[in-house]
Amino acid sequence: MITSGDVPEANRSRLSAAWFALALAALGFSALFAVVLVAARTPFLGHGAAWFRTALVLHVNLAVTVWFLAAAAGIWSLAAGKGGWLRWSAFAASLAGTLAMLVTPLVGRAPPILSNYTPLLDHSLFVGGLVLFGAGAAVTGLCALFESGQKEKCVWRTPARLAVLALLAAVAVFLLDILHAPAAPARAVSIDDLMWGGGHSLQFVHVLLLMAAWRALGDEALARVAGLRALVPWCFFLALLPIVAGPVISLVHQAGTVESRALFTSVMRWGTWPGAAMFVFVMAAGFLRLRRERKLTEDEHALLLSLALFATGCVLGANIRGDSLMVPAHYHATVGAVTLAYLVWMRQLAASLGVAAPGLLPTRKLPLLYGAGILVLVAGLAAGGSLGVPRKAPHIDLSLDNASYLAAMGTAGVGGFVALAAVAAMVFLGFRAAYRSRSAGKGRRKDVRAWGIAATVLLVLLGGWLLEQWPTGSPVASPTKQSPVSEATRADIDLRFQQGVVMLHAKQYEHALTSFNYVLQLAPKMPEVHVNIGYALLGLKRFAEAHDSFENATRLRSSQLNAYYGLAVALEGLGDLAGALGAMQTYVHLTKPDDPYRVKAEAALWEWREDLRLKSEQKAPAK
Repeated sequence: MITSGDVPEANRSRLSAAWFALALAALGFSALFAVVLVAARTPFLGHGAAWFRTALVLHVNLAVTVWFLAAAAGIWSLAAGKGGWLRWSAFAASLAGTLAMLVTPLVGRAPPILSNYTPLLDHSLFVGGLVLFGAGAAVTGLCALFESGQKEKCVWRTPARLAVLALLAAVAVFLLDILHAPAAPARAVSIDDLMWGGGHSLQFVHVLLLMAAWRALGDEALARVAGLRALVPWCFFLALLPIVAGPVISLVHQAGTVESRALFTSVMRWGTWPGAAMFVFVMAAGFLRLRRERKLTEDEHALLLSLALFATGCVLGANIRGDSLMVPAHYHATVGAVTLAYLVWMRQLAASLGVAAPGLLPTRKLPLLYGAGILVLVAGLAAGGSLGVPRKAPHIDLSLDNASYLAAMGTAGVGGFVALAAVAAMVFLGFRAAYRSRSAGKGRRKDVRAWGIAATVLLVLLGGWLLEQWPTGSPVASPTKQSPVSEATRADIDLRFQQGVVMLHAKQYEHALTSFNYVLQLAPKMPEVHVNIGYALLGLKRFAEAHDSFENATRLRSSQLNAYYGLAVALEGLGDLAGALGAMQTYVHLTKPDDPYRVKAEAALWEWREDLRLKSEQKAPAK
């Protein structure tokens, strides 16, 4: 357990407290937006589909980018010493950037772009706010790297500072991908392409800081395994080593190329887990011995749950096939592991930052409750992923009602709401304890009930007005030609669609799926993208999922010829020759006589009729 002696006295600064407050506030707001996501994905509720994608962008950026990096900046501030004017300016920049992102949906039309790792709202205010926040966090990290602070030894200082190097590598990748991007006439690059490399590289920052949290929280357990403890520095080295690959890939390959995407995926797939997995093994061995000596505390149980969530995320990541809910199951497990460790770490650091311990007593079991909710959420998402349910889509867009789907998504909904309730309570109680400690330090307590009532009334009125003004449909569903934002979105759709077609023709089916599923988030009612997803799935022999995609296309446009052809091939793959015959007959009926695929379709019809006739004769009783 962390004690006040683990944090140098000179480092217990107001700056660290300010960063942690920003981190908790971002986590709280992300939970509010996550309510929309959970409600929209839960079959028994299904509300909020109109705001789903905008809420998803804000939730991801607040829950991952702002929460993680603001917490990291708080840790780096502790490692570096008291804050000077430069680091206070960096905090002010990050605070302003966060506020800019939050208010973007209120200032104008801002269609969501659901790029991987760093989704965006297509508005200069949001993008500027994100850059401003990232710059503030990066400057704070640099100060921690080059300012010595105090000489007292902190067991978590080394991985925390190594995380700064990983952050600098990720920033280098972002900059290289932008500067190295080709001119538009040669090969336009989408937002997702520009976010891909840096987003993958950023994961190494979070892994190293997660290991810093485990190192700080599990020191007593590690003391029980002195021999294995010698492996800990090697765990940090293994986690840091792959960051070198990111800038090299961006120098050699332009963003958006098949080689670039594949290499960054491989580096993250094979580089993020070995060091952390070795650390999990060492920690688990230490806790096994510690448990024989005494009963574990709530915080230690929460730390074990963080270890288990990370291991679960690694296993699920190895089972990702395509763009299904297995992807969010994987990253909710790993993100949940980091969030859980940070919540426990901040709770234990609070006393060093001036928050009275009695005020934090009600929060003891909340991290465990959060971890349990995340575990249930991950189980539901993983079950949905095994059924092929696509991610980044609300329940109302899926038109699924089978029992397995309802059970999986219902489970995910229950776990999501439990985790959100725990986060909301943790944030509220944490800020309340900080406020009471500050008031007690001044020797007076104010009666703020009247102010609380007034603020509640104002928030209710403001919330009602915002709901009244909020767009009632998807902002990308019917773009107007007069809007430059919608023109940019349409260009992004066209670019990624064409990239998917090229990869489909090259039989790069997984990469084609990535492009088409990206387009699907921007244009869910576009039948052509459903058709091409179906053909990519046919290439992967995933006939059941292909069947669903082709059926979605025919529901959106009954005259979509290539959907009936693909549907027939999918049904043949599923062994349903009668169904395949019917779908191909529809294709032949609708197509023109000179269609180049008509001859092939008629040949398939003849072959299937013969197969059905032979099967019928074999089943007929002998006379």
